[in-house]
Amino acid sequence: MATFLSLINIVLQSAIVIFGSTIVLYNLPYFRRDRVTRAFSLLTSFVVIVYVAELIVSIGVPVATAATWLRAEWVGIAQVPAALLHLSDVLLISTGSVSDRRRFTVYGTYLISTVFMTLAMLTDLVVADVIQQNGLTYLASSTLFPFFSLFFIVVTGLAIWNIWRARNRTIIPITRRRLTLVLGGALAAPIGVYPYLLISGSRTAPTLESIIVLLFFGYFVVGAM
Repeated sequence: MATFLSLINIVLQSAIVIFGSTIVLYNLPYFRRDRVTRAFSLLTSFVVIVYVAELIVSIGVPVATAATWLRAEWVGIAQVPAALLHLSDVLLISTGSVSDRRRFTVYGTYLISTVFMTLAMLTDLVVADVIQQNGLTYLASSTLFPFFSLFFIVVTGLAIWNIWRARNRTIIPITRRRLTLVLGGALAAPIGVYPYLLISGSRTAPTLESIIVLLFFGYFVVGAM
């Protein structure tokens, strides 16, 4: 059963990488001309980075290689909140709500995300050693991981609130429906990339069967995004 679930896990990760990469490539011609497309493409790119790393680790690699990819994965994990807030800002701008304070908040969020990303990749302050248990491979949480989690939740919540505001500011029904879809996609990104296995900080992993439902939920919502 565990082998079958692992195979399904790899198939779904591969599908997300393929379709996510395709969307980013499709949007490249509009990347410089349209700020909403640019922000959404950045968000999608960071999600794809997470799933590329997860896919490589899932197919079975040596522990040292797994550690390298799991740390590289933090390029996506750390930057998703900032990219999501960036998207929410440009959506509000598209409805006529321009705010210098909000723009500087986006810049500051990217800066903090970059700090967490650097610490996760180069030190053991956010994540530590690789753990391989019950068919799962992940990094142990470290001292600063609770602070990152708080940052992740607060920034994601602010971004969702901004997108909700942008939706409510629209008048044309079709635009409101589109922003409703964007809101769903915005919820999918943080749900799909947050490293749930690190929450407890414990070195005892749950069974593959117990975590697979949560993983599959993340895959499907990211797929919808």
